[in-house]
Parts: sequence; structure tokens; C-alpha cells
Amino acid sequence: MTVNRSQFVVDEITIAGSRCGPFAPALRLLESAQVDPSIMIADQFLLVNALEAMAAVQKPGMLKVLLKPSILLHPARILEK
Repeated sequence: MTVNRSQFVVDEITIAGSRCGPFAPALRLLESAQVDPSIMIADQFLLVNALEAMAAVQKPGMLKVLLKPSILLHPARILEK
């Protein structure tokens, strides 16, 4: 596929991504606690265990996995991983 990129500038064409949607309404919902994104977090891993985390997200039913530096993770949780 060939695209004439100059048209984006000359014709002032707006390119909008379809993946994230509008941030302002989403931020308002988060700020007002009408949406709880934590229910999507299936597990968390230390950053040094990133490969294990990548394997985990490929399992069915996994939505979100967090990677955290060990200093931000509760000591009891570090022992579990």
C-alpha cells in the first residue's frame, strides 16, 4: 500500500487512533470512582520476573498483569513469587 503522507499536512487530515478512545471522559470516570480498573488485574509480578508475567498473560482469562519493582511490592508478596 502506498500512502501520500503529504496529504495529511496539506489537507490537514486528522488521524485518530481507535484503540484508546477519548481520555477525558475515562479520566473523569476513574476520578469519580465510577469505574474500578483493579478488577481487571489478574496478577502482579516483580520486574525481574517479566518473562514469567509474559507467559501468564497468554493464559485464557488473563486480562491485566502488573510488573512492579520489588521496592513497591509488599514483602509478603515478594516471598510468594
